[in-house]
Amino acid sequence: MLQNCSGLVDPSFGFEEGKPCFIIKMNRIVKFLPSNNTAPRVDCTFQEDHRHPQKYPEPLQVEYYPPNGTFSLHYFPYYGKKAQPHYSNPLVAAKLLNVPKNTEVLIVCKILADHVTFDNPHDPYEGKVEFKLTIQK
Repeated sequence: MLQNCSGLVDPSFGFEEGKPCFIIKMNRIVKFLPSNNTAPRVDCTFQEDHRHPQKYPEPLQVEYYPPNGTFSLHYFPYYGKKAQPHYSNPLVAAKLLNVPKNTEVLIVCKILADHVTFDNPHDPYEGKVEFKLTIQK
């Protein structure tokens, strides 16, 4: 499932070549069922830092595992620990392909799905994860 980001072929998870892999995990949401049988997916992009604006030369290129960054529908709905004691959270691996070297960048990965928000002012990290990354030559 995680293919090039599994750690089996490349135990450094792409960090040594400057193309790191990150695992994006979706938390358990009791009774959440994606609408229209459309699988939730991950979308990772460069994020502008309002305090230190910078322009990136091109959009972030990402390889997702599984392809398209989708969480399989077989993970949904989740009914709780008693009903599903062996449930494991859905995950997607994102391999970042074109992060500029020697530059701190801000990356944001959002879950795109109906009924999943990523712009809640009361919970700014709902539906997304943000992190800073610097790849040194």
